Amino acid sequence: MDKFQKDLAEFFEVCKGLQERKRHDYTGDNDPLYNYHISAALMGVSTPLGMLGRLQEKVVRVGLALRGGALEVADESVKDSLRDIAILASLIAVSTKEDVDNNTSS
Repeated sequence: MDKFQKDLAEFFEVCKGLQERKRHDYTGDNDPLYNYHISAALMGVSTPLGMLGRLQEKVVRVGLALRGGALEVADESVKDSLRDIAILASLIAVSTKEDVDNNTSS
């Protein structure tokens, strides 16, 4: 395995651990998407759309930082936001796999 593949594997391993810890804090032992279901219901959108909105917030934050904007939340780095993006994208993919796969054409 080359260095890039090792770095990528390490990134995803960190994301996995982070997701497990955040799941505990946000959902306890409930449904793993409990917090997203509640938030989406309050906004009047589907759970995947609510999750996508959260993902977009992180993308905008990273984009501003990459353009040279200063981040004022010192305890959340750009890499932290990128991890959150990877986690959210994975959660959306896993939770919507059947619906998305059935609604796409080849």
